[in-house]
Amino acid sequence: MKKILFFVIIIFIVISAKSQVVKMNTGNFDGLSAKYDQYMKTVEEAPGYRFQVMYSATREETNAAKTKFYQNFPNIRAYVDYEQPYYKLRVGDFRNKLQLTKNFVKITSVYPSAFTVRDDVKIR
Repeated sequence: MKKILFFVIIIFIVISAKSQVVKMNTGNFDGLSAKYDQYMKTVEEAPGYRFQVMYSATREETNAAKTKFYQNFPNIRAYVDYEQPYYKLRVGDFRNKLQLTKNFVKITSVYPSAFTVRDDVKIR
């Protein structure tokens, strides 16, 4: 008797779950997308990703690594950040993980110890 009641309840739950229809209103998506694009033109930084290539206790060593990085990758921006007690060389302005992934193999072939960090990136 308990098994029959259990199966009846399970069947009722499955039927009621399948009968629920979710209807999405996509009519306002174009307007929201346009507003987002307009907003992104006004800001200079947004959340994104960078590669941290190296860190050092001296600014000179980090700046030398930055110069070497620009020799290998002239089209990717490099930044020196200071978080006590280290200077960190972070590279790239990747707004999403797709952009990050496209450059991963290229950068890690030269800098195998590079890893990704979340950071505010420059949009322009």
